[in-house]
Amino acid sequence: ILSASLCWIGLAFLLSEKKIKLQYNQRMLLALLVFIGGITFSGMAFFSGWAMARTGTVTVYSNSFETGGEIYAYQQIRKIYKKDDKQTSPINPAFVQRNTELLFVELKSGKILVLSSKDYETNKIFNALQRAMDSYKKG
Repeated sequence: ILSASLCWIGLAFLLSEKKIKLQYNQRMLLALLVFIGGITFSGMAFFSGWAMARTGTVTVYSNSFETGGEIYAYQQIRKIYKKDDKQTSPINPAFVQRNTELLFVELKSGKILVLSSKDYETNKIFNALQRAMDSYKKG
């Protein structure tokens, strides 16, 4: 946000009619570069904030769990499973560039909730859900 603010202030300064030692064309080119930087930084700040707002917490209760502002009862769940998403190198397919663990919660309604290890601690959530569902089924 600070970078975007500085870009917009710099753009206003460059476009002002004050006498700057740069020629008009140089000033306009620099203003264009600052404008592109301002748009880029503003977009990054906006979309990063939006992604953080959409990534909510996961709360496990004795008879349900909550994520994304919605509560799902354990009797709604068809199955829970984990899967590794491996991105391999285009040059050497044996080399894994990025490995992301995904936690899938499949509901009986057909809806599938996907939690990524980039945003959540999928192992802890998976274990907590398994324990809670086992005790719910027993109890």
